[in-house]
Amino acid sequence: MPRKRKPFDFQAFEESTSIVPQAVAEGVVDKAARLFGLPIDYGDRYHTELAVFLVETLVRTIEHNPQFERRFHRKGRGGLDLLWAFMQHWLVSALNKEPVFRELRSYVLAVPRHVAEEFAMGR
Repeated sequence: MPRKRKPFDFQAFEESTSIVPQAVAEGVVDKAARLFGLPIDYGDRYHTELAVFLVETLVRTIEHNPQFERRFHRKGRGGLDLLWAFMQHWLVSALNKEPVFRELRSYVLAVPRHVAEEFAMGR
């Protein structure tokens, strides 16, 4: 019989890591918008949908793999930097693969390939 998965607890995560996933997601979307020249501004439909997608991806990943959350319990900025890198990776993947974001894909393809690859690798 499969184990019952514990739902993600945002408050516990934020208190134990001092990381606010929604704020990180919004920062990653802002950085991508500037880097790729995406036609999105804070609060518009795509900005909100991309940030929600990133937070949902984090929640889904932790719920399916509880050990993943432990990676964010590091001293200093280590956990924050790690989450930022993962969210950058997930964002590029979403822009390339998720049908709802398909019209933004051309902006990613317009920048030099190494720029998009470095962003996806969390740099």
